Amino acid sequence: MDKSEIRVFIVEDDITLGKALVEMVKKLGYQPVLCPNPTEAQNQYRIQGAHLIIVDCLLPKMPGVDLAVKLRSDGAKETPIILMSGIYKDKGFIKDSVLKTGAIAFFTKPFNIEELSALINTTLEKFANKQESPLESLMTGSFSPAERTALISQLGIIDAFDIPWICSLMMIQGIKVTLQFQNEKEKASISFNQGKIVQIEMQNPESYFGALLIEGEYLTSEQLDAALKLQSPKRVGERLVDLNLLSPHVINLINAEQTAIRLSKIIKDTSYKISVSDKTSEASPASLDVEGLSSFLIDWINSKIQVSWLEQRYLQWINSPTVRSQTSSPHRRIWNLPPLKNVPAMISQFDKGASLGQVLAQAQYKEDLIYQVFHLLILIDHIRLKREVRAIDETAQLARLQKLYNEMQNQDFFATLGVNRNAKATDIKKTYHELAKIFHPDKLSGSASPQLKDLAQKVFGQMTKAYDILSNEQKKAVHVKEIEMGRAETILQAEALLEEGKTLLKSGLATKAQERFEEAIRLRPPTSELLIHLAWAKIMSMINQPNNEEQLMYVENTLNKIPPEDRHNFTYYFVKGLFQHIMGEDGAAKKNVLHALSLNPKFTEAERVLRFIEIKKNNEKVDLLSGDITSVVGNFFKKK
Repeated sequence: MDKSEIRVFIVEDDITLGKALVEMVKKLGYQPVLCPNPTEAQNQYRIQGAHLIIVDCLLPKMPGVDLAVKLRSDGAKETPIILMSGIYKDKGFIKDSVLKTGAIAFFTKPFNIEELSALINTTLEKFANKQESPLESLMTGSFSPAERTALISQLGIIDAFDIPWICSLMMIQGIKVTLQFQNEKEKASISFNQGKIVQIEMQNPESYFGALLIEGEYLTSEQLDAALKLQSPKRVGERLVDLNLLSPHVINLINAEQTAIRLSKIIKDTSYKISVSDKTSEASPASLDVEGLSSFLIDWINSKIQVSWLEQRYLQWINSPTVRSQTSSPHRRIWNLPPLKNVPAMISQFDKGASLGQVLAQAQYKEDLIYQVFHLLILIDHIRLKREVRAIDETAQLARLQKLYNEMQNQDFFATLGVNRNAKATDIKKTYHELAKIFHPDKLSGSASPQLKDLAQKVFGQMTKAYDILSNEQKKAVHVKEIEMGRAETILQAEALLEEGKTLLKSGLATKAQERFEEAIRLRPPTSELLIHLAWAKIMSMINQPNNEEQLMYVENTLNKIPPEDRHNFTYYFVKGLFQHIMGEDGAAKKNVLHALSLNPKFTEAERVLRFIEIKKNNEKVDLLSGDITSVVGNFFKKK
């Protein structure tokens, strides 16, 4: 920790002495916070915390000793406190005050400033010399491009869901480097230059070029087929330019989008060993810039990064105050997109230093939304986290701990500690110790209720049990095997439910099909196929409820959870078209259903939806949303 970030509170109502102490602390390299009265000291401590508190014993409205005791109960349980006084010099008073407050020293005025300086340095050196993990440093500090690259190279094993954050950090500072990712099954690399992703290399890269052109309505499938049939050594894009069907500008746009989709395929529930190379490619018009990345950041939070992962990710940071980043983020477009554009008040709270735990405790927004917004603000480097813990009120603590304890009953021990399966023993130990600083029962104030103490004991007991298992290699191996066996069983159950739901859906029993799909999701994280069929079933089950906004939102959210790389198959196009149809967007619906048919000409359901769209276009009385044709809609899934 940098010395300038170490805060020294000076509670002194004598302005002259207060200013002198401020100058002394500044010369030592620390950050002084002068509080002229007890009320200001309490308010400032709640806002930003302190690493050392110097308190005068004679203060207005509240004795300094009483203030020190109060600060202890407010969260400064282990914060070093130095008492001083020019009035109270009796040895008995000094002894009692030190015992009552747990102060490390008592200075009588006038005192030797050099002695106080030496004590301050000795007391705070543990903070100045504290070794942080590279991840902690990246979460909290501001660094030069070279420093940031060095920290990333030291990460070792990373969670793949952290790749969007790492990419954003590299792009914001315009770092020229290539990041390499590898695990037992695959390897990939991402090259950065001039604030852009210029190249992604991966095993068996799939091309989305043609599909993206058709989806963007830049050309038809027939025009693409004609270009593919040309006998030419040129790439497809160049052939389309030669045929005057595309401009080079469109090719660059599509290639940038394809880069983002390929990046999306690397971001999944796995971990990679990360390394850094200074070899990279040059930027080109087809590179993916920060603004192009913005919409994908939101996409990945919706479709890939589960809220349960975010809860584990920020478990040890939940009570850490936020601080606005000093750098100007180039992510401008993202502020005009949901969810950020919809929650200015929440963003303002984080801008003013509120911790994640404080915003959750207010219960003004759904927890899922709070976690997603918080993570987005971290992703775009709008906020960083302070290296301290901010206390929250007991009611909020009880609710948070109860939720945490309930979730632990169904978690494996890796999830309990918030570490991935490839975490090193040293990382597991460090994480456990960091969690202990927040959740150990001894961290509660002396006035904590028996109920809170009991719950804290249970939560920390689960964490300790998890640590005991994961810190022992033999026990850890047994636990991993148990997880894999249990996961295999639930996967089979979920797949069986998916197939049963598909059968029910084709039989016209959409509501029952939806129940099967939702049951499968409760067993395991949903696959894209499962989400597509869930949206399909929901649309068909709401035929008689066309104006139900909540259900329409349910379908839209379900479709948004499908990752970008999985939105290019005929079933997805069909369900998207079906949704657009019930929304009254028949032009867009027809294009998507036609696209589904072009990919699968034998897709009978798509043919039937097209007929209904045409019937509606001709102003005939049959309407897909009408309750009068429920029996006809049921025939969608019956053989001709």
